Amino acid sequence: MHVVNDIDVATREFKCRNTEECIDDEKRCDGSVDCRDGSDEFNDCKTIIESDQFQCKSGQCISNDDKCNGIPDCDDKSDEIKETCLNMYCPGFTFKCDYGACVDGDAKCNGVKDCLDNSDEEDCAPVITPSPAPTKKPIVTPPITDSGACELPEHPDFGQWSIVGGAEGIPKQKVQVNTALEYGCNIGYKLSTQICGEKKVSAEPLIVNGQTVEKGDYPWVTAIYQYIEREGVIKNVCGGSMLTQKIILTAAHCVTIQNGKLVPKENIIVGVGKYYNKYRDPRDTQSQYSKIDKIIVPTTYKGDYQRYGSDIALLVTTDVLLLSKIVQPVCYLYLPNIYLDEGLTGVITGWGYTLAKDRPSEELREISVPFKPDSECQKELPSDWADKYYTPDKMCAGHYNKSIAVCKGDSGGGLVFKNNKDNRYYVHGIVSIGHGLEGSCNIQVSALYTKVAYHYEWLEKTISQYFSV
Repeated sequence: MHVVNDIDVATREFKCRNTEECIDDEKRCDGSVDCRDGSDEFNDCKTIIESDQFQCKSGQCISNDDKCNGIPDCDDKSDEIKETCLNMYCPGFTFKCDYGACVDGDAKCNGVKDCLDNSDEEDCAPVITPSPAPTKKPIVTPPITDSGACELPEHPDFGQWSIVGGAEGIPKQKVQVNTALEYGCNIGYKLSTQICGEKKVSAEPLIVNGQTVEKGDYPWVTAIYQYIEREGVIKNVCGGSMLTQKIILTAAHCVTIQNGKLVPKENIIVGVGKYYNKYRDPRDTQSQYSKIDKIIVPTTYKGDYQRYGSDIALLVTTDVLLLSKIVQPVCYLYLPNIYLDEGLTGVITGWGYTLAKDRPSEELREISVPFKPDSECQKELPSDWADKYYTPDKMCAGHYNKSIAVCKGDSGGGLVFKNNKDNRYYVHGIVSIGHGLEGSCNIQVSALYTKVAYHYEWLEKTISQYFSV
């Protein structure tokens, strides 16, 4: 038998260094000790690392797929340390541990240690654990009126709810409208995905020549109001979309001046649950308003100086917006749903001009517009205008020669598309710019929308900082 480098050429076996054992050569440097003296995993493994393997500091080799995943696969745990993982790129649908590992996106505060350093469970609200059956004691609740009172639901399996603000309540008890509940799970369980993108009623698919919508039909629609100092009035200047109970999505040009400088946040107010245009219209009996704690715009946005690229903004509200039948978030950031098919119809809602040279609508209106590929859209638009404003982060939707279009006042509103798999609406675009919107609307051509998917990573990173609600 002729042996070269401790390997039996005839049988392709590896001879252990200090014993008489022979093992299959494939077991050498596979991360598992097979020789009693451990010689199949000695440091000379470093010389035969496969391209799809990661070498631990001990010399052990593991699959690259097992590196920086929150689970130590190296005996010395060197696959789950900051030195190895800190510069690891984590896809948008994952959560990045403090030391750099990538774990499931829903790992944050789910009661389970997913990161080796437990950073996914830091700075979390206390987990609500089961409590004994309620004892009979005085119930302190908000004042209740017979008209429009709500009934508290049953506690969910494996969890409980509590009334925001500290009031006490029991299932089936009557409380006032807009009483907010906070849900928590028992250890080992996590909250299901928040309801989003649910349209209240089915309206005819069809803002210029748009249709008036039913009240509460699109519960994520947000009115962006600005205090106009020179006039001393508060005006509805743009639309927006509610993403969470504290975050509103809109266009950057709605909350900046020409060069991209932010308007004072004190001058901005948002309204949700609205149907009528006017600020604090008494007919909007269930509307809510909030001042703004922070305006966030990409650093690359410079207004017309940069052709309205990165025309996207997030508004962090001062108050938590309470969910109701007419106040609910829209869905967003769903990777399998990023791509749209040509001709797919989306919906835009807003209080924009109802005629090209008219005035803003008093009531919320909607129009349906087909998604168009870039090549088709550029043929419709004036070439010099398209060359300037059709930036890489824009998408196109609209009609050609049908006198149906978004107009002044619709800016910032969400272009939403229904996902046929879950029947929910996802925001894909933000009304950004249209030909002729400076003076009057060119209602015969499509408009350009900021592509939400293009700013996927910026959105996720920014939203995660304010996702406590």
